[in-house]
Amino acid sequence: MIKARHCTEEDLTDENVDLIFTLINSVYDQAEEGMWQFHGTRASLSDVRTMLSEQSLILAEKNGEIVGSTKIGRHDDICAEFGMLVADPNLRGSGIGTALVSAAEHWAREGGHKVMRLELLTPRHWSHPSKEFLKKWYSRLGYIPGETVAFNKAEHLATECDFTVWKKQLE
Repeated sequence: MIKARHCTEEDLTDENVDLIFTLINSVYDQAEEGMWQFHGTRASLSDVRTMLSEQSLILAEKNGEIVGSTKIGRHDDICAEFGMLVADPNLRGSGIGTALVSAAEHWAREGGHKVMRLELLTPRHWSHPSKEFLKKWYSRLGYIPGETVAFNKAEHLATECDFTVWKKQLE
């Protein structure tokens, strides 16, 4: 059984920071393989510590162990957003991602937001299997792709990439 919950001050431990840091970077190393020149650069230990201290993470747990997370935040008064969605690769298909997105959407609704958004980075000239999977999965969850623009803001890209904002109307 997967349980998703908003992080609390009690989650800010060195053990949890290390676990979430490793999970984020290992998942993104695989999910964006070939898109970056270097591995392990998606989030720093400091980034994870800040997200936990600001309570801007939703954590997924299985049997009391953290198995996934996503960052949440306000984009504006109408729109909330989630990003850096990760699930333990050994537990894929067990509902971790769905539980995290559902919890993020619930948080957004409770905060009075009418729209949830996410950003998806994809290679411009080739298809990445992970990104193609995510496009289909987000579509099944009710997200619709919007504007796509060239992504030139990051150093260390290994290939040209595009950036697409996906949105979902919350009821």
